[in-house]
Amino acid sequence: MHITMQPILTTNLEHSDDFIYEVKYDGFRAILYWNKKDVQIISRNNRDLSKQFPEIIDACKAVAPFIDDFLPMQLDGELAILNHDYQANFSKIQQRGRMKSKESIDVAADKQPTTLLLFDVLQWKGKDVKQQALTLRKQLLHELTEKIQDQYALQIISSDASYHHVYKTVKEYQAEGLVAKRKNSSYTSGKSHRDWFKEKNWRTITGFFLEYNV
Repeated sequence: MHITMQPILTTNLEHSDDFIYEVKYDGFRAILYWNKKDVQIISRNNRDLSKQFPEIIDACKAVAPFIDDFLPMQLDGELAILNHDYQANFSKIQQRGRMKSKESIDVAADKQPTTLLLFDVLQWKGKDVKQQALTLRKQLLHELTEKIQDQYALQIISSDASYHHVYKTVKEYQAEGLVAKRKNSSYTSGKSHRDWFKEKNWRTITGFFLEYNV
């Protein structure tokens, strides 16, 4: 069982040159296990989601000839159904997650395809890279990006050196929040670290009570 690295919730993020910043998406956290013979999507609680999201598996197989030299790989990411580039629809990914029949899943995959938003590399060319600095693991992701361009089902979450740029994007596009990651951090399972932090984009709704029962 693989335990993913978890960001620590905070309410006081600010800019630091020691960190990079990313938009946070509301979806299913998953590890992509990708070798020359097989592709698997495993959830944070060790559930195999491969049959649930066939469009991700198909996309991996489609680009496999172009990234063969990088395999086997393990990639960390977020399964999401996107409303737009910076906002995911959690209720829709939940609906997909509850589907059982292959027919229903195939129809949903065609009508509202899922994207695996990748943000980290755990294994590269069969070598464990979790102890390498985050900046080096991000470089590996950029190498992968060059090979899988124009694949809607496989996208890389972009990083920014400025907290303020990402914060502005999160507010403007009503994203779920943002994540700050220490540049030189290794990949540590769970929350036993001080290297990844998340800040929620709390939103308020104005309304009126028409009646209530006591």
